[in-house]
Amino acid sequence: GPYGFGLNFDGSVYGNPFVDRPDSDEFKDPDDIDYDTDSRYDWHGCVLAEDFPDDTLDETRAGFEMYRYARECTRWGWGGCSRYRSDPNYNCTSATVVPLTSDQQRLQATIDNLPTGGHTYGNFGMVWGWRLISPEEPFVEGVDYDDPKWKKAVIMMTDGENTMHNWYSAYGRTSSHDISPYDLNERFEDVCENMKDEGILIYTITFQSGVGDNTKAYYEECATSPSMYAHAPDDDKLTDIFQNIANQLSKLHISK
Repeated sequence: GPYGFGLNFDGSVYGNPFVDRPDSDEFKDPDDIDYDTDSRYDWHGCVLAEDFPDDTLDETRAGFEMYRYARECTRWGWGGCSRYRSDPNYNCTSATVVPLTSDQQRLQATIDNLPTGGHTYGNFGMVWGWRLISPEEPFVEGVDYDDPKWKKAVIMMTDGENTMHNWYSAYGRTSSHDISPYDLNERFEDVCENMKDEGILIYTITFQSGVGDNTKAYYEECATSPSMYAHAPDDDKLTDIFQNIANQLSKLHISK
């Protein structure tokens, strides 16, 4: 979202900008790129993952790179390429993060409008979940780790295996990074361990039949304890799991 430019959705200042404009851009002069989801060639808010091991850490520096899908030939003719994909935001999700808030209406509206589709980068989602609840920039709503009045908890859910787009991914041009789904799984595990080292409670859920035993094992390992992992084959079971997690967190709050 606009937070990368240090702005709220209404254009007011949120905090320090943390996204760098590219040195060059195939679609537009970098100096003219604004956050504008109505413009095809402006920036729609997605950022690239950093190189390992920074992509497994709660990074506090500025300098995250914009997601700018590379110009891709989609039809070849005798004389060369006859059609290009010319959308720099292709595969950039239309959903944006919501910094920590107690605004239930906003949270529910965001959940209701989450799109589905695309590829799965569980490690990338997990590390940005961490960055949202940590006390460090780029998001600053999180209290200190040792604040006695609060306990940090994350629920991580997937309905599929980690996969990568064959041309351009969360790591930029796929051909320039020797990264496999196995690497994404291993980095997901590293993120989980780093978060648990900070005392963050982690609940994990795998949902429906698109999740294999290998991914289930990673999600069980990620959880703070095996009892904090669950598989939901259907919607009814998923509702029960979330209710159980809510009950556990409620009891934790009362006990404190």
